[in-house]
Amino acid sequence: MYYKEIEFNDRLNNKITTCITFLTVLGSALIYLWTQIKDYNSCWYTCIYFIFCILNTVMFIVCIFMFFKTYSGYDRPTFPIKAIAIQNTNVLNSVKPEQREQANKLLEQKMAERFINDAIKNRELNVIKNKKHYYLIRLIMATFLITFITFAINVSINYYESKHVQESIQQIHIQGGEINVR
Repeated sequence: MYYKEIEFNDRLNNKITTCITFLTVLGSALIYLWTQIKDYNSCWYTCIYFIFCILNTVMFIVCIFMFFKTYSGYDRPTFPIKAIAIQNTNVLNSVKPEQREQANKLLEQKMAERFINDAIKNRELNVIKNKKHYYLIRLIMATFLITFITFAINVSINYYESKHVQESIQQIHIQGGEINVR
């Protein structure tokens, strides 16, 4: 049971690389989105895009904070094999030979009790860590969604403005003017 919980803990810790990968992609996307800020023809477009970039940045910072909160600060009980072996040897050496078997049974019971208590504590920590990881993944997914929406807003505004400017230029050419409008 003890070793199973340690193995489960290792699997939970392996999820760190997945989160780091997602956070790296989000950070790169965030940098890209901030570099795409322009002064659009309408200040509303600029404000909307700027608000979504700020929202995206705040959510990314919260994801980073939650990542550190999820994967740090755990005091995991471990079984000190060497210390217990030395202690058991000292106990067995200090008892009389006729009490050695009884002392051996008592030491085995104490070790079994320690294994069980450590396994229980590890299980409790694994449940807490799993819940925190669940919330972190949900937050990362929400941040990905906001990033995608921000990117879509940027593409939509760029498309609308380029089409609107193109139509304005065509209209001026049709009317016979050759003024550079923009």
